[in-house]
Amino acid sequence: MSISEFFNRKSRAVIAAVTLALGAGGGYIGHETAQQTTQPQVSEFTLQQLPDNMTEKQFVSGKLPVNATYDALQPARVDEFTARIDAMAQLKSQMRFMASDLYIESEAKLRDDAVSFVNDLRVAENLSERNYADLVKDYNARVGLDVSAVTGNYTKGIMYQQDAQLGVMFGMIFGDDDMTPAQISREVGDAMLEGQKMADNAGLAGGAAGLLLGGLLTVPLWRRRNYPKVGK
Repeated sequence: MSISEFFNRKSRAVIAAVTLALGAGGGYIGHETAQQTTQPQVSEFTLQQLPDNMTEKQFVSGKLPVNATYDALQPARVDEFTARIDAMAQLKSQMRFMASDLYIESEAKLRDDAVSFVNDLRVAENLSERNYADLVKDYNARVGLDVSAVTGNYTKGIMYQQDAQLGVMFGMIFGDDDMTPAQISREVGDAMLEGQKMADNAGLAGGAAGLLLGGLLTVPLWRRRNYPKVGK
């Protein structure tokens, strides 16, 4: 089942159950209803920085809460992905002077590296959505190879990227399918695109609000998850 199908068909019942479970002990349930939230903004925080008393309104605002903790791994993760862009950009530049046979080989490597970059970026931890947006912009400017035919969406719905990460993790808890890291990443991209479509069509009403609320309620589960980490 795709992530869009999961949220469209199952989210109401599952979210209701999780709301009851987490509500008894506090947690991350916002004080605002989904219909009262504003249009989501690209976040300035990583998922590791969210305080225990963060509300849904704060989450969609994208602003770093005053009581957020410092994510010590964030700068290193940005540097890691920037270095990968550096390497791809260098290879692209060198390809202009290559003989045809070496060019073909290098072109294949560049595409493989780009696919790997996108797959890892969408599920990377310790990055804010602003980091994600800046890295995609840098990649498009210096590499500019569109690999969406292989990877799926990675440019639309960036303001839903963290919701999508949490939502896919939530789906894995209740799903029976084992997915590869690339498939998990593609699900994140699909959810980002789904959020963008719903935001374009109806703001945060209906399904888009469900995606947001489902993501916010799973933050505690994100921190306690025990499935293999990807994008490291």
